[in-house]
Amino acid sequence: MSDTPPTQQVDLPTSAQLLRATLMSMIAAALILVFIVLPSEYGIRPSELGQFFGIGGPGAVPAGQ
Repeated sequence: MSDTPPTQQVDLPTSAQLLRATLMSMIAAALILVFIVLPSEYGIRPSELGQFFGIGGPGAVPAGQ
């Protein structure tokens, strides 16, 4: 006989778990695109959070200075 250890039964994720994980990763990717990639790479700021927090683009000088 062989001395190989017995294999273990591994529970695979259910279809619902896979769907939930896929949707969560798609939402995370969309948020990263909108809040990080578009502003930094293309100068497109769809959220306008920079104005809200008083942060301008790279090298921006606040008005009055």
